[in-house]
Amino acid sequence: MDVAVCISGEFRGNTELCMESIRKYLPYDQFEHTWADTPIPELPSMETFILAFNTWIACLPPNNPTRIWFTRKLDSGKRFHERIYQVYNHWHCMQQVPEHYDMIIRVRPDVVLYEHNWQRDLESAHFNDFVIGYGSGQGPRVGVTERFAADHVIMHRRYRMRNPYETLLPSSGHVAWWVCLHKHIDEQFINNDSVCKLERNIDTLQ
Repeated sequence: MDVAVCISGEFRGNTELCMESIRKYLPYDQFEHTWADTPIPELPSMETFILAFNTWIACLPPNNPTRIWFTRKLDSGKRFHERIYQVYNHWHCMQQVPEHYDMIIRVRPDVVLYEHNWQRDLESAHFNDFVIGYGSGQGPRVGVTERFAADHVIMHRRYRMRNPYETLLPSSGHVAWWVCLHKHIDEQFINNDSVCKLERNIDTLQ
């Protein structure tokens, strides 16, 4: 198992605090890519968003929490949700990673990691072909677990990541991750919301 850490996104706030925790808990070869390196892509058309929503969300039962939650987001006008940018950025970061790296850990550059058996999860994700996500617990908090990926840190086999430019992506970043990384239509990802936190949500004065 050859592991690459892909740090993609926008650096904010206390960068050193974030990078120190990443180096400590994920001591593997690192690759970085930000939107300073690649312009933000033009978002898919409205028609594409609606088609993606109907493909991945509207096919769920009407009382399904995931469908209810994302339908409300769509109805409120959040069709062009900027959070899908992170999926494109991860794709660009992966293009820098040599082919022999078969295990990828995507990390936001503004997240702080905490003590956890990261190696155990990494081995589990690799040998069982799981996708494990950390942080961003709003989905589980509202009962949304199907087609949801916690997106502060994501572990996945390299082959899982589909080209987002050639994929129907819904307006939510969470479901966009599921679309790009899922193996079969009924697969649910493993999520852990307790071992990392966005730097902006940490009181560094304590």
